[in-house]
Amino acid sequence: MKNVVVGAVVVGLMGSVAYAGAPAAKGMKDEEGVKATVAEMVTRWGTHDPKQLAALYSADAVIINPWGRVAKGTAEIEKLYADEHVGATAPLKDTTETMTVTSWRSLGAGHAFVDADADLVGMKGPDGKAMPGKHHMVLVMEKKADKWLVTDARPYMFAPPMAKPAAAPMKK
Repeated sequence: MKNVVVGAVVVGLMGSVAYAGAPAAKGMKDEEGVKATVAEMVTRWGTHDPKQLAALYSADAVIINPWGRVAKGTAEIEKLYADEHVGATAPLKDTTETMTVTSWRSLGAGHAFVDADADLVGMKGPDGKAMPGKHHMVLVMEKKADKWLVTDARPYMFAPPMAKPAAAPMKK
């Protein structure tokens, strides 16, 4: 009887782990790979090299930047990064980035959904004044040949907090 109870608890715990994303050993390896790619994104951001940045995306990837520009495929993504990072008037040419994965979950074999908090330091607006750089990054990633690549990226900034609604008048 004791073995049956222990077996039921183990099976229950294994189900919980699988529900959370993936079995422990595989999930841990995938999580490490996802986080390694995110860390590589930060490293390559510091180089401001569009080709290096675009190489972290799959051939059919899509990015929509916070200003609404859409780039599909690595050639367009490289062009987007070039426009943002290269040249005297490139708005992100002097920025540094930090990014921390706040959560990730498996979407099935070789696919992951990733949330990350990020900060761009040194970002300037068209007027040359400093702009806030805190933002959030949503990534869909795909594992290809033991390397995690970005298939979709949606960096965005949160809207300011909403005002509290006025209290409803009391009924008489």
